[in-house]
Amino acid sequence: MLELYWICLIIGVVFALVTVLLGELIDSALDGLLDFLHLDFGHVLRPLVLIGGLVGFGGAGVVMTQVLFLAQIVVLGISLIIGFIFAVLMYVVFIKPMQKAENTSGFSIRDLIGYPGEVITPIPANGCGEVLLKIGAGHTNQIAESVTQSEIPNGVRIVVVDVGKDGTLYVTPFDES
Repeated sequence: MLELYWICLIIGVVFALVTVLLGELIDSALDGLLDFLHLDFGHVLRPLVLIGGLVGFGGAGVVMTQVLFLAQIVVLGISLIIGFIFAVLMYVVFIKPMQKAENTSGFSIRDLIGYPGEVITPIPANGCGEVLLKIGAGHTNQIAESVTQSEIPNGVRIVVVDVGKDGTLYVTPFDES
């Protein structure tokens, strides 16, 4: 059994080192080759979680076998529990916070309908101006026309009503009352 624990510990440590040192190179070399591994419940089965459990299992097994001299079945049971605890800790400490930190500034122009913003270049009655909209963690400047065909001065709060085929936003002044 000691060999199994050492193998799990060594594989886990080597995999962790290779991932940290060469992860980007391997990812670009394989370029989507392993995309089938991304399952719907894949957050729990991330390599970091699995390797954390493997290292915990192997390390606990090695230590308990060489130091505590317990029965093999007891060592196996405790090692499995410790491996599971390590996997859960990896998920809670690393995966969950990384998921919450993920943010994107990408958006579809059609998603802007209903968004409030501010005029930064006056919009003439029959022409285009520019508006500033806050999208997620960033801002975007967009070309805009007045829906009501009336002038909208600089600094006025607006709301996007529609999007034209050419990507022009059709806006109207935002009445906060």
